[in-house]
Amino acid sequence: MATTTLASALPSSPGQRDHCCRQSRAQKGLLEIDAVDRQSRSVELHGGHEATCEGSEQISAGLLRPDATTAPTRICQKCPADKGHRIGALLKGLHRLLQRLNHQVRRTVLETRFTEAQRYDFERWMLSRSVVSCRSPLPRTLCKQDVRKARKKHQKPSKSSKKASLAALCRLKNGLPHQPGLIVHSRQGREERYYSVVLTVGRIRLLTREHRDLQVVKVFHAALVAFKKRMEGVAQASFEERFRQELRSSLDEHKLNPGAMGLRFCICLAPLWSRPLVTPPFRAEGEALDAGLLAWRRLGEARGWVPRRGSVLQVLSPEDIAASWSRVRRVYLEVLEADCQSIRRESAKRLKAETAIFRLSELEAAQAGLQEKRLERWNQQQMAKEEASQRRNACLSKRPPRTSDEDGEAGRRGRNGRILEDVDKLLYKWIKWSRSPRRNSRILALQTLRRSGRPINASM
Repeated sequence: MATTTLASALPSSPGQRDHCCRQSRAQKGLLEIDAVDRQSRSVELHGGHEATCEGSEQISAGLLRPDATTAPTRICQKCPADKGHRIGALLKGLHRLLQRLNHQVRRTVLETRFTEAQRYDFERWMLSRSVVSCRSPLPRTLCKQDVRKARKKHQKPSKSSKKASLAALCRLKNGLPHQPGLIVHSRQGREERYYSVVLTVGRIRLLTREHRDLQVVKVFHAALVAFKKRMEGVAQASFEERFRQELRSSLDEHKLNPGAMGLRFCICLAPLWSRPLVTPPFRAEGEALDAGLLAWRRLGEARGWVPRRGSVLQVLSPEDIAASWSRVRRVYLEVLEADCQSIRRESAKRLKAETAIFRLSELEAAQAGLQEKRLERWNQQQMAKEEASQRRNACLSKRPPRTSDEDGEAGRRGRNGRILEDVDKLLYKWIKWSRSPRRNSRILALQTLRRSGRPINASM
């Protein structure tokens, strides 16, 4: 009678037959690894899930009859990774312990300490986790525009916000689109509007003369924007030569003359100090162009290397910043003196020198206010580093000294031994829990209630 019941309850599909074969091999104690690739098992996990579980229900119903005394007692687990079952937490613990072992020890543990059924269920659990993680919604990636918007929300209003609002109001009144580098000038008490172009290429700020005709200034703007695009990614070694070539070709394409544009450029040095240090403007033609590029090179060498991001104090001390400022100040005065020699009128020379010296003194006064804060921050960083070093040395002194590599190997063996003990405990709990008759009767009752459509009592 038992044989007839088992034959009628055995599954007929290939997935069900493979599942029953694995059950019989697990009961015999075979430890060989199935020669089934990962993809076929994942397909079996998702595609044949319903058929496998339905066949297992039939097998469990036939095996638990009174006349089926010689049949095996193992019951298929519908889903070992359910959050409501203890098996899910047990598998997570095993996975966490196996991750702490190296590859060779982990392979040995899986081959010798796991049964074939446990290896198969553990692999199913790993595949189900990978599928769930792949189907989970991906986090939204932020683009540069989102980052800029977030920064603008938390950005403090600038001191020149009133001027910026007036310029925006002027553009709206005249129906002008917002173009970076196109500047609108208005004199107080006058209705006339003047336009100019200001663009920055590296450490060089390009300026044009003010003009009443907007269309003329738009041509200036187009030529300088094309020049700026051509100068992107130019190396420092060939910057001066490329600057001359690209500026000449851009102006020739738009049929412009540097003298008619009133094209000038200044050298800006910003990252090391509170305000940018700007040189007097140089004309962008002839000997003045060569003198301006020479000043660009000398000031860059005097300033030295500076980080593009992060705090300057992370790589430079306050003494290094002060030494860099003294070099830049000396070179700045030399550049100013050489530029004043080309001016014939003494009054213009005197005015230009006084303006540059006033700019230097103003920058030094602003720098002095930040010097104390920088020194205080520098001292705090040094004290924090010293305290961290002392704590690290104290921790190292408390540890027992290791005299050879054998001590390290013994420590690793002891750590692996503790991990293997925990793995054995979890495997024992897994076997004990899977063979529990109370659990088998509970699963059978739940399956019966699901088939009949009756409500399931949560206390079961």
